[in-house]
Amino acid sequence: DDGVKIYILLYKELQLALSLNSLYTKRTLSGSNIKILRHPDHSSAYLNDHLWAHHEKLVIVDQTYAFIGGIDLCYGRWDKNSHPLVDLDESTTQKTPKTIPSSMSTSSRLNNNGVGAFGHIAYVLKTAHEVTVSPIRAISEDYIVVPPKTNVEEKSDDGSIYSSNSNISDEEGTTDDWDGGIESRKRRKKYRKRKESSAIRMKRKIRSAVVKAKKKLGKDSDSNSEDGLSNALHGKEHDVSLEDEIPIGVPFVKSPSLHSLNENPENEDSKTLLWTGKDYVNFIVKDVIRPDQPEKDNVDRTKTPRMPWHDVSVMVQGSSARDAARHFIQRWNAIKAEKAKHNINYPFLIPKSYESMERDIPPPHPSLEHLYNANCQVLRSSSNWSAGIDEVENSIETAMISSIQDAERFIYIENQFFITSSSPDYGEVKNGIGNAIFQRIQQAYRNHEMFRIYVLVPLLPAFEGHLGSSYSGNAIRAILHYNYSSICRGERSLFKRLERAGINPINYISFCSLRTTEELLGTPVTELVYIHSKLLIVDDRVVICGSANINDRSLLGNRDSEVCLMIEDLEFCELNTERGTSFKSGKYAGSLRRALMGEHLGLSPSSRELLLDPVSNEFYKDIWLKTASINSKIFDEIFMVVPNDQVLTTEECRKFEEKLPIAELDRFAARKAIANLRGNVVMLPLQFLEHEDLRPPALTKEGLVPSVTWT
Repeated sequence: DDGVKIYILLYKELQLALSLNSLYTKRTLSGSNIKILRHPDHSSAYLNDHLWAHHEKLVIVDQTYAFIGGIDLCYGRWDKNSHPLVDLDESTTQKTPKTIPSSMSTSSRLNNNGVGAFGHIAYVLKTAHEVTVSPIRAISEDYIVVPPKTNVEEKSDDGSIYSSNSNISDEEGTTDDWDGGIESRKRRKKYRKRKESSAIRMKRKIRSAVVKAKKKLGKDSDSNSEDGLSNALHGKEHDVSLEDEIPIGVPFVKSPSLHSLNENPENEDSKTLLWTGKDYVNFIVKDVIRPDQPEKDNVDRTKTPRMPWHDVSVMVQGSSARDAARHFIQRWNAIKAEKAKHNINYPFLIPKSYESMERDIPPPHPSLEHLYNANCQVLRSSSNWSAGIDEVENSIETAMISSIQDAERFIYIENQFFITSSSPDYGEVKNGIGNAIFQRIQQAYRNHEMFRIYVLVPLLPAFEGHLGSSYSGNAIRAILHYNYSSICRGERSLFKRLERAGINPINYISFCSLRTTEELLGTPVTELVYIHSKLLIVDDRVVICGSANINDRSLLGNRDSEVCLMIEDLEFCELNTERGTSFKSGKYAGSLRRALMGEHLGLSPSSRELLLDPVSNEFYKDIWLKTASINSKIFDEIFMVVPNDQVLTTEECRKFEEKLPIAELDRFAARKAIANLRGNVVMLPLQFLEHEDLRPPALTKEGLVPSVTWT
């Protein structure tokens, strides 16, 4: 409304493969000053555009400020450094009854024991016996959790199909009715009636189940028998104690009517949710469905902890910001020419001159406490399909390999994937990051140099699935296959090649990840912290940060489109090490590396001097590896987490998940052990499922797509 013009390029997903609903985004954001182009159309002459994506993440303001990194503008990406797992308001913690612990769902163990919403009914019934009120009257909708439907199209009683998806005008001019017209209103009215009747039927079923359960309870046991109640509802035994039923530290109001818990919500001093609706996500438990309904929860937050998100982005101003703007303008104009060449509503964009740059730059925003002077260069993976250029550009891969080869002391990597070739003759995977790492470690070994490489990747890929089942989680297995093949499995892997050269890998390189814990309604729970950052730091001197993963999709240039920023420090501080040596640490690169390592190790600001020398044995072995190993052992013993080095096959994984962990059997012991955790760094389990072929089965949808889709 203030005359600011906004131009947005969105990846147009292949709807059969992804449920991003970019059309909904376009419909929601489109306005007189907002122009949105989606690309590609998946109908052009390029077959590759069905496989590859626009993966870059850019926000550029006035061609003057550029935000470049790994953070997508979508659900679940915002997080705090503390990575909370639980986000409940006060009314939820009071109103929500505690289900038995085994109904919790995390990436380590999904709720597949058949105990669902009726676990809540059991609790309401037991409480109803205590206060001698009618169990039917005692039930309110707040106690009933009905899983949201995953299908978009639903059939009514007469067999007709209702769909909640519609189309709007796209840049090519095709138009379908979205929210107007008599027929559309009739369909919505009929759809609402059908949903209301479904709700009535559901209430009848619940009422019937409650009555039957109470009758059976009266026959089989007295009114206070928890085992009898559990058997009546589930047809099998569950050991449910009073301690398990009532959340520790969560008040539960006993009154003549349980309806009193729902009265006067506006007067409650409730805590504000930080992650509302679909922003509270756990992608492995359940991928986001219906993104066009942002206010509706995607998972039950009383049973499923959120999956924390770790990401890094940078802000740059100056000529590099103008370079990033020119990249965006080049892409915009290429897509405009391809899709909307004669549409006057979508203008061609013109880049600003570099000569006017100095006078156009306003002072830094007050919220930016620290700005550093540095040499910056925009890197990208671009080609004809993605940017309309004739030659393939893979400057991100080139810069990463060059930085690794030139490293003198250490390399720090955070990345969503580690899919690379460590062999000079390559193979199925083509990018040369792994080979560059091997060569640099071999050089350090031959020259007797003290050299370290820190790699952090997620414990599991963020795909919905269950590794304890042979019918689920094929996408997770596919990524694990290529990650492990790059790191430690097979003759082409980095570890195998180092071992053949007589080098013990752990003396030079470590693979770690992140995991955290919190209490959900009185029960300790854990979840992995999903590492989504794409970051390389070399010698506290060079930083490469952006959207590019370590895989062929991001690095070869002719696949996914990517943008990164290479930053070289110009300002340094002299740091002394405990070994009596000193080195120059860049003010930007060094502060970023120390902040990240300090967060992962759980160090207070006053203890950050331990991070000054990441090369020494005192830090690498006695602090980093020791902390990660101790944390891993605690998580394994208390939560029996997956992935786990004790689990070598899918069958072992299934049996492993059936066992109740200490966190659910003995909360006191669990809390005592959890108190010994430091930070959230853990070792990456490199033996997990090593006796399984993790490649997707040939006749599954994951197995039918080309293998380059995963690499």
